[in-house]
Amino acid sequence: MESFTKPLVNKLETMRVQLADTHGLLLLSFLGLISGVLVAAIIIVFRFLIESGQSGLLPLADPENYEALDWFVRILFTTAGGIILGLLFYIVSRPPLRV
Repeated sequence: MESFTKPLVNKLETMRVQLADTHGLLLLSFLGLISGVLVAAIIIVFRFLIESGQSGLLPLADPENYEALDWFVRILFTTAGGIILGLLFYIVSRPPLRV
């Protein structure tokens, strides 16, 4: 396994040295471009998932048609969302640190 990772480690070390040099502006610009495109793609996919979920749950397949829901369903969605967030925070929380 080490034979496969050694070229990658060498390439990353070479890239790190080039970034530390004064002529690393082109490489920094390229890395910024790649990270910007990746972040934009993630945001678009996330937004598509949210809107498709809303279209499936809301009447007339309109992601902004909350007004057509019954009052009971509005309260149910709000309560369920709060409970899900509370459970996620409870699962992710860490115990307090003792100094």
